[in-house]
Amino acid sequence: MTYLPGQIGKVKVLFVSADPTQSLSLHEEVREITDEIRATTHRELLTFEQIGATRPKDLFRKLNEYMPHIVHFSGHGNENGELKFLGEQGQEHPISEEALEALFSTLKDNIQVVVLNACYSERQARAITNVINCAIGMRRDIRDKPAIVFSSAFYRAIGFGRSIQEAFDQGKVALQMENMPGHTIPQLLLKEKVNPKRIYLIQNLQERDKQNTYKQQLKSIERIMTRGHYQEAYQEIMSLLKETDVKVSAREQARLKYLEALIQLAGKRPSAQVLSVMRRVEELLYGASSLHNLFAYTKILAILKQDFARTGIRVRKQKEEADKLSRRADLLQMHTEDHEIITLFASCLPQVFQDYKLQLRKQ
Repeated sequence: MTYLPGQIGKVKVLFVSADPTQSLSLHEEVREITDEIRATTHRELLTFEQIGATRPKDLFRKLNEYMPHIVHFSGHGNENGELKFLGEQGQEHPISEEALEALFSTLKDNIQVVVLNACYSERQARAITNVINCAIGMRRDIRDKPAIVFSSAFYRAIGFGRSIQEAFDQGKVALQMENMPGHTIPQLLLKEKVNPKRIYLIQNLQERDKQNTYKQQLKSIERIMTRGHYQEAYQEIMSLLKETDVKVSAREQARLKYLEALIQLAGKRPSAQVLSVMRRVEELLYGASSLHNLFAYTKILAILKQDFARTGIRVRKQKEEADKLSRRADLLQMHTEDHEIITLFASCLPQVFQDYKLQLRKQ
């Protein structure tokens, strides 16, 4: 996802309304939603912006500018699959389900959920899920008050860190608790293979922030290593390993092991190392390769073992293992990340790189 500066980690809700007949209690709906958001534990992570008397060009402008995660439309729909916006003169301006799908296909950006709080909007919601993960529409006509109760309960649940499925279910239960008809009217529609039970907008953004910070820390460690400050880099790695609350991908785990392996060498080639250091380096690189099977991890391990054989320690076995690893690496395709890994290797161990650089080029 792409985030606006200063908005990282916040769920942005765009409330879009249009009422050509001036028959809806739109101000009441906005008040109820914002009151519920303010009462939640994660209120500081939810931002709410609204546009009223919305014309098509207003919608274009605001979607481009605000880049919301949730788009909420409150207004009128009809059985022909249209939502009613306003024209340039304030007249009714219907927009078809095909046009809505096309709109969101070009302006989806961060959008995870579209809520159509309008009568007969199930068809439109279904069309939108061709390009957006989740959409909520109404199976038939729904009265003003039940629509407000449903939407305010939905955002309350989001603000408390609930999943999209849980927020939808709580909206329906809120109607039952208020003894209001129509709890079967709201429909949650989904893009293929999307599981709404696993979409936690607030938790997802918080976790993403942690992961982005983790990646930045890895880059920082790499910069420290290229300056030859291996002890400082090792301390940074130990600090990262203590951050157990961050969900790190196998790719990042592998990168961390690779960095630690280079730190263990501390800028000295394997043939200048003792056996205990090389055993640790091998353990780390085998671990990196098993987590993320890349050409570079396997080939670099082969080169390091080959160089270590110069010490005279278990020469034949070291060379046999190096040859086996090298052949295994040559079966793998190279990716952009391989080049990054090899570049760091060349920076930390320039002499080793120069001696073996032909092996690091896939012919």
